[in-house]
Amino acid sequence: MPISDPDDRSEKLSKKRAVHEETNEVQEQVKAELDKAVESLKEAAKEREEEENGLLGPVNLESCGTVDCNHRGTCLGTKKTYICACQLGYSGKNCEDTVCDSARDCNGRGLCLGTTSTLTCLCNLGFSGKHCQTAI
Repeated sequence: MPISDPDDRSEKLSKKRAVHEETNEVQEQVKAELDKAVESLKEAAKEREEEENGLLGPVNLESCGTVDCNHRGTCLGTKKTYICACQLGYSGKNCEDTVCDSARDCNGRGLCLGTTSTLTCLCNLGFSGKHCQTAI
């Protein structure tokens, strides 16, 4: 059984911590998006109450559908106010963003975190740049 170098283990642990921190950042971004959606629903409920009291125009309670979520999620709410519960691998208000791909978005030289619109590449040793495009 080979003896592992303590520096290698330390480097691997450091990389794992970096990935964990990046994952936490992505989770915080998702939480912020959900908080915005909840606020939007609260505003819509207030508008609906005003509509029902005759202060605004007629109420449009037509249900939303999967088309409103780009056929990538389940739509909850009405056409006017809805939330998309996106399928695994998709995110965004209308499930328009996809999870980034390490091979494509980081040139196969690193680990991709985030979505195609907001991604971070954790480059392998020997590479740097936003998309791990530069050999060092």
